[in-house]
Amino acid sequence: MATGVDLVDLGEIRCALSTFGSRYIDRLFSGEEQQAWASSMPEFPLTYCALGFAVKEAVFKVLDAPDEGLDWRDIRVSFNGPSIQALNLHGRVADWASSAGLSNWRVSGSLAGGKAVAMVCASRLKQG
Repeated sequence: MATGVDLVDLGEIRCALSTFGSRYIDRLFSGEEQQAWASSMPEFPLTYCALGFAVKEAVFKVLDAPDEGLDWRDIRVSFNGPSIQALNLHGRVADWASSAGLSNWRVSGSLAGGKAVAMVCASRLKQG
């Protein structure tokens, strides 16, 4: 089992959104994610950005991979209202996970006290 956890301050996300706006969102989140999020919760983009960012950071920790070599948008987070519904890996991120023997991904997240926290777990296939 491989596990990653990340804690994000909503104030930092608010500041990044204020400073960089759509450039920040476009760098981290796929068009598919943005469209789904915008239609399902009035707090978009702050709430989804914070939880989505925390999930993606936790995934990078599970992968033990350099995030600058992988596309953040290849980690897709879907929500059911304010709850994380699913985590899907695409492109080079999926390839990296497969080559590391990681599968059966699980994700959980929460918002409280001006923070977003995410925990991501994946099963590691036994090697040789």
